[in-house]
Amino acid sequence: MKQTTTNTYRSTVGKFTFIVIILLIATLALSQYFFLSDAVGAIVTTATAVLALSILYFNLRYQITDRSLIISSLFSKKEIDIFQISSVRWVRSFYNQPNVYSFSEVRLRVVYSYGQYVDISPKHTEEFIETLLAVNPTIQLRKEAIMQE
Repeated sequence: MKQTTTNTYRSTVGKFTFIVIILLIATLALSQYFFLSDAVGAIVTTATAVLALSILYFNLRYQITDRSLIISSLFSKKEIDIFQISSVRWVRSFYNQPNVYSFSEVRLRVVYSYGQYVDISPKHTEEFIETLLAVNPTIQLRKEAIMQE
């Protein structure tokens, strides 16, 4: 029986995204503290926001098996046949779309099955790309994917 190997990668957090999240949490907490004079509420708001974002972050992962790229988040799971992937390239975007599974503004765009795509941001990107290419060497690696690191 053939043994399946699985490589798991966590998402990375982009600097801009991190700053925006910190500013939003700080704005919430400070406005509650100054406008409502509620120090306990500000602490609870901050703790709740940090906990919610941590849960979302730690549940976002990318797994590469012998046949599939599996993208798991708290609310969804997407499986892509690696042999359907046609190309991988870098994109820079501040917008979140339904097909973005990332906490970063700098992402890898994985194009598969007749132009469909997902944007992801795995840590150890070079290793991630090498693992994909080891399974399917026909994936086109755009020059930008190498130069971004």
